[in-house]
Amino acid sequence: MSSDAKSTSVESSQPDPLLLAYQKDYTKTLTKVRSNDIPGSSGEKAELHAYVVRACKDFDSCAEDTTRTHISKTLELQESLLAPIRILPSEILYEIFQLVVRTSSRPGFEPGIRYVAPKNCMGNGKLCGTDFLFTWVCVWWRNEAPSQPAFWSCIDVRFRHRDPHPSFEMLEFLKQCISRTGSYAPMNIRIDLDYSNNQTIAPARLRVLETLLERADRWRTLTLNAYGRLDFSLQIINLFDANHARAPSVPLFPALEDLMLTLRRCDPPSLERMFHYFPPLQSLDTSALFETDTVNFELLLKLRVRVYTGHSLAGLLRKCPSLKYLKVSCFTSQHRSTLATSFIDTNVISHPLLSRIEMGSVRNIHLGAWSFVCLPSLTQLDVSLYATIPERELEEIFELGTPLTELREMIERSRCTLEKVNLNIDPPNTIAPGLALVHSGTAWFIF
Repeated sequence: MSSDAKSTSVESSQPDPLLLAYQKDYTKTLTKVRSNDIPGSSGEKAELHAYVVRACKDFDSCAEDTTRTHISKTLELQESLLAPIRILPSEILYEIFQLVVRTSSRPGFEPGIRYVAPKNCMGNGKLCGTDFLFTWVCVWWRNEAPSQPAFWSCIDVRFRHRDPHPSFEMLEFLKQCISRTGSYAPMNIRIDLDYSNNQTIAPARLRVLETLLERADRWRTLTLNAYGRLDFSLQIINLFDANHARAPSVPLFPALEDLMLTLRRCDPPSLERMFHYFPPLQSLDTSALFETDTVNFELLLKLRVRVYTGHSLAGLLRKCPSLKYLKVSCFTSQHRSTLATSFIDTNVISHPLLSRIEMGSVRNIHLGAWSFVCLPSLTQLDVSLYATIPERELEEIFELGTPLTELREMIERSRCTLEKVNLNIDPPNTIAPGLALVHSGTAWFIF
């Protein structure tokens, strides 16, 4: 082999000095990026700018693909150190985080921490959520995210009857996440208990609920859904009792404003015992209410009820002087003989603030719902008729002495100004053209 060939072979086996330099720079810059070690002085910034300019020239003049790749990766990191987001105040960074969280969340519930059981019902469940993503980006974000109480104040726990019980490690991690909410941030809690068999709430799951109840004084919203065959409300009330017994003079939920309560089975005494712990609410969505319930609704602004049982809605409205929105899916009328005399309200109530009403299917609204009710401020009305109603029965709905004509009489009595009326019907040609609701006693809306 000639000397020229040997020289060429040695040169080709030696690494590219430019590649070695940028490999070293990449490792050093990556460490700075992860620790957010940004240039502070004007001299450091000028030096970094000069490096970026030189790296761009090296990239343009280099012909080796491997070297160009390392130059490009290093350039990206160096430019990242100059990015304006790295010098933003924590308050601005928090607002950016919030935008990311909101656009990544499921509709219907605020962003936060969710307990997720394994799909195959094997192994342990885990905590997940968009908020955790911020802790994986860099040391700076990992330090910033836990210091933002609002990130950790929304907790969503859902238990199905086949799910494995929460592990000790998961419970400890949940406690750590709750500790990040600080001492003052309002908390939004959702608890789902989905048991299709006759199981009660297992002790391991009760411990999760007990952990959440330790911060009950900061709960702002609560969504509690229990779909089991048993009356879970008794176990939940026992938890409330035990927690309240530790400080009897202190309200259990002093900050609670919004409550969504869905209980597949719950007797009136249990429901009333549960409401005993809740303060005056501003918003309530519940599966059941009874006219006999002695509940404080003085501050209530919005009320959704799946099933209301009573003699008339007048008794309910009398308890809600501030109510502006009411939705009743089903009204079950109690006969006078089954309702205590003290709860029968035969005095007409003129409610000054209620402006919107949504009714479920008129098939589920019994006679007497609108007796003794006057709503002078009513401006919007939503009424539902299901397409499954037979034609003969549909005609009967519009005859005298039906819930719908009772509603019309209430509107005439109220002399309200209806600005919007929604009649939900499918198909629309099944509606009787003679139905009308009065507007200010003179104008008529024909459906």
